[in-house]
Amino acid sequence: MPDSPLPAEATRNDPSRAALWMIASGVFFVAMTAVIRHLSATIDPLELVFFRNLFGLLVLLPWLARHGLGTLRTRRIGLYAIRGVVGLAAMVTWFSAISMMNLSDAVALSFTAPLFATIVAVFLLGEVVRARRWAAVFMGLVGAMVILRPGIVEVSPAAMLVLLSALAMGLSACLVKLLSRSEPVMAIVIYMVVILTPVSLVP
Repeated sequence: MPDSPLPAEATRNDPSRAALWMIASGVFFVAMTAVIRHLSATIDPLELVFFRNLFGLLVLLPWLARHGLGTLRTRRIGLYAIRGVVGLAAMVTWFSAISMMNLSDAVALSFTAPLFATIVAVFLLGEVVRARRWAAVFMGLVGAMVILRPGIVEVSPAAMLVLLSALAMGLSACLVKLLSRSEPVMAIVIYMVVILTPVSLVP
C-alpha cells in the first residue's frame, strides 16, 4: 500500500477498474450475507450489526496506525455523519430481514438497490439518466413487484425491510460518490466504522 491514500481525482474515470472493484464487492457482500444468515439463528441482528462494525474497525486500525490520524482530517464531517446514519439504517434493516425470510428472495429484492441509486443520483449528484437506463429501472421495479406479488399475497414485513435496506444502500452509494469528489477512499471507509461502531453498540 502506498504511503499516502490515492487522491480522489486519481481514482476517477476508470470504468474497467471500477467494474472489477464492484465485482469484488459483490462477492464479499454475498459471503457476508451468508455468514449473517447462519449466525442470525443464535445471535440477535442488532448484535451482528455491532460486531460487523467492530471487526471492520479492527481490520482497519493497522492502516490508521501507519498513516496517522491526520489522514482523517476533513471539512465534511457532517456528510460523513449522514452517510453513517444511512449506512446504519441499511445494516439494521438488511440484517433483520435476512434473519426473517428466505435468503434467495431477500437477495433478489436487494438488487433494487442500484435502481434506487440511479433515481437518487439524478437529484443528489445531478447525473443525467437517459431513456435506456430509465427503461432498465422500470423493468427492475417490475421484477421486484413480481417477487413481492402485492395483491396476490400479503407483502411481509421482512420484504419491506429489504426494500428499505435497498433504498438506504442506494442512498449510501450516492453519498460515497459525493464524498469521493474530495475525500480519500480509505478515509471514507474508516469514517464509516469509526462512526458506526460506538453508535451500533447502543442498541
